[in-house]
Amino acid sequence: MTDKQHLIDLLAGRHLFLSSLHYTRFVQLYDTIEELPFFCGGLIKCAFVAAWIQNFHDSFLEDLTIASESGCQDTSRLQELLRGRLPSLSPGEKTVFEMALAFLEHPGQTPSDSFLLQLSHIWVPIADNALAASEIIDHPDRAEEPEE
Repeated sequence: MTDKQHLIDLLAGRHLFLSSLHYTRFVQLYDTIEELPFFCGGLIKCAFVAAWIQNFHDSFLEDLTIASESGCQDTSRLQELLRGRLPSLSPGEKTVFEMALAFLEHPGQTPSDSFLLQLSHIWVPIADNALAASEIIDHPDRAEEPEE
C-alpha cells in the first residue's frame, strides 16, 4: 500500500470525510497536488478543506494552476492567491480559508481549535475534521487503527 493510500485510508477510517463527494474530490485533488514541486503536508491539509464543497474545490484548483504555472517551488504564491480571496468570502468561509492558510504558513503544525469558536454551527464540522485530519497528516505513524 502506498503512503498516499494509507493516509486516505486513515482519514476515511476515522470518518473525517463529510460525504462521499468530499472523499472523491479529495482523492482527485491529491492526485493533482502530489505532482507539484511544492507538494507538502500543508498542501494535503488544504486539499482536505478544499474538497469539502465544489466551489472551494474549483477555486483551489484554479489557484494551484496559477501557482504551478508561475514556476513557484514553494507555497508562497498559493498563499498569496488564497489571501487574495479572503475579502470576498463570507465570515465562515473566511475563517476556514484562514485555517487553510495556517496549514501552509506553519508546516507540520495544527492550528489551535480556537478557529472553531469563530464559526457558526454549519462550518464547525469541516473545521473540526480538518484539525483532526491535520494531526493524522502530520503524524500518520501515531494514528491508531480505527475502532470497529
